[in-house]
Amino acid sequence: MEMKNEKKSVSLEIVFKGEGGQGLKSAGEILAEAVLLEGLEVQTFASFKAEQRGASTENYTRISNSTIFDFNRILHPADILVLFAPLPKNKLAELLKEDGVLVNATITPLPKISKRFTAVSVSTIQIAIELNLLSKDGRLMGNTATLGAIIKGLEILNIHISLDALCAAVRAQFEKKPYLIEPNCNAVRRGYEGSVVVTMLPSEIDRSENNDEQDQEEDKAIRSEFAISLYNTKQFDVAKTSIPIINFQICTACKLCLLSCMDGAIDVEPAPKLPKEEKMVIDLDLCKGCGVCVTACPLAYKKAIRMVSVNEEEAIALLTDIGNKEDDNEQSK
Repeated sequence: MEMKNEKKSVSLEIVFKGEGGQGLKSAGEILAEAVLLEGLEVQTFASFKAEQRGASTENYTRISNSTIFDFNRILHPADILVLFAPLPKNKLAELLKEDGVLVNATITPLPKISKRFTAVSVSTIQIAIELNLLSKDGRLMGNTATLGAIIKGLEILNIHISLDALCAAVRAQFEKKPYLIEPNCNAVRRGYEGSVVVTMLPSEIDRSENNDEQDQEEDKAIRSEFAISLYNTKQFDVAKTSIPIINFQICTACKLCLLSCMDGAIDVEPAPKLPKEEKMVIDLDLCKGCGVCVTACPLAYKKAIRMVSVNEEEAIALLTDIGNKEDDNEQSK
């Protein structure tokens, strides 16, 4: 089999980026089984920032025509980057190789970055709706449709995994739930046939401060659009019912919440009236309500930061309203 970008031991690396509950781990397992059926070597494993729905999740897959000896996470730019949730532009550029393949399984526009890449986009949510692919708690599952787009991306890099092999892997994955086999095989085929391939040229990057601010606003807009769309398709889980609130009288601004947040939703701002003269702020446009910040906080038992339940209408208002009004309310006390 002809393979592009061959290395001594690893021929191709794939990184999946998404959130807990989107099926990244099972997608990696199904893809690995299909690769084995095609006679190639494969390795796949998941990394969870927190074992709960909504928390950031990654899956790493290596494909080779020789024995794989590297068992580490893929921390350098990957040949294929699979997005189940949108990423900021700077993160995207860091994670994808020049001339790599971006599989866009989100419902957001293709980003413009300083690298040339090929984008393979697929409407996984629409496919899941039409095939009624739901988890036990009613969450739409587009992971198998994404697999169809991934094998199209592999074809671009001259690695050919057949639809038959992928469907055989689906059958093995759902052997104990045979009623899921046919709809998921159909999702794989529709994901492959419905994928749109676009070559993206590198954009000219203006390094001025104003351009950085513009990029941040664009990233916020994308995350907000993604949040609203997921809400409308019932893809929200934790995020639709809870948000983090900080008590500035207890918080010591230790910044552990900032370091734990995988979405860049927490930052630090000057606060001359507070003991440490700074405070932690939460951007509700970026926050998805996963609660990892509460887990990381050493003073969570004193409610320095806590999750507050909100109803669905309030959640939508908060996710689309720039700024955290709770910060102002707490400081004025």
